[in-house]
Amino acid sequence: MRRILVLSAALGLAAASVAIPGPPAGTAAAAETPKRDQVIRIGKHLSVDRRKRQVTIKTEVCLRSGALEMLVCGWDTKEHESVLHTRAKASHVHAALLLLGLTPGKPAEWIMIEGDGRGRALPPRGPGLIIALKWTDKHGRSRTADATDFLAVGNKKDFPMPKEWIFVGSDISPDGRYWADGEGEIVCVANFASAVIDVPFDNPNKQAQQMVNFTANTAAIPPVGTPVEVVITPVPGAGKSPHARATLEIDPRGRFRLDGKGIARDALRAKAETFITRHEKGMVVVQASPGATVADVVHARDELTLAGVHRIRQRWIGIGQPILPKTTAQKALTMKTWAEKFANPRDYIVEPGRDAGEELRRIDAALADMKARRALLQDYRDQLEKALHAYKPTTQPAKTE
Repeated sequence: MRRILVLSAALGLAAASVAIPGPPAGTAAAAETPKRDQVIRIGKHLSVDRRKRQVTIKTEVCLRSGALEMLVCGWDTKEHESVLHTRAKASHVHAALLLLGLTPGKPAEWIMIEGDGRGRALPPRGPGLIIALKWTDKHGRSRTADATDFLAVGNKKDFPMPKEWIFVGSDISPDGRYWADGEGEIVCVANFASAVIDVPFDNPNKQAQQMVNFTANTAAIPPVGTPVEVVITPVPGAGKSPHARATLEIDPRGRFRLDGKGIARDALRAKAETFITRHEKGMVVVQASPGATVADVVHARDELTLAGVHRIRQRWIGIGQPILPKTTAQKALTMKTWAEKFANPRDYIVEPGRDAGEELRRIDAALADMKARRALLQDYRDQLEKALHAYKPTTQPAKTE
């Protein structure tokens, strides 16, 4: 449970989160591509009706009393503080909202005010959403409710109920994963950097501040296990929200990807101008891999600034990942570590099989990059050798006066 904390002085730039992605990895394969007036299904528990402009998530009641930090969480994640849980992936919810033409907004942040040592909390900002709930009661009657009907005010009796919600789009974890897929914060009532959808006001989570502002409204919530459809509808004009966030990724070879799509370096400024024209208070996250050069990052920031983007957040990802072995001794030591993990899986927070699968993907990516670089260097060598053979050095002495 981490609240995003932004220290402008430390980062040397204005900030807000997420990098946030274009359609998360794997989504394109999961989503069907029907005609525009048909319903798009992403997995078994999520659908998008582009004609009605609605996203529907299949959920179940998992909690009827107690303090809340979420309205909807991922399955087997935060059921102890969420009314509903779903088997739909958080990244698929993000992708579904993108299909309705929305752009992720900005999560809650804490900005230090230069000069007086004090800070200021800024609430989540971005595309507004209305969330409705549908289910069938024990008598077989269809029931509908506003999402806030399942909530009650906790410690602060005058605390506001959300009239609408904000599409924030989860932040990216240090290892480059879509954070909410692991943490489970899909629809939050407390501010999280990993929230896909958040309340439209500053409401610190329990770790950031020992305060519970929402509890479950037991009388309004059906029995545990009751299937509930969560229907999300953008408010009018949500697609043109002035607050928006785009992500520019830079890899070790200096290649750019803007919101998940490759982009030529010389096309970045024009794309950024289009983005900031549509979202006048938009922000771009420059997300560089550890192998990216400072020159590439500076070039990207310069192009964004010239395009009129005044809010730029820079982040390096994957720094916490172990370096792949480069010697036989390092390989042997690493394999010894894996043997210990596989022998004692309960001693580790992250299941070793999941970590090993991620490591294999990293190795495959490194091998593919090495293969591509080898081909590039071989072609470069061949062309240079050919040019050298064609070169005829002059033997004429230089003219002298």
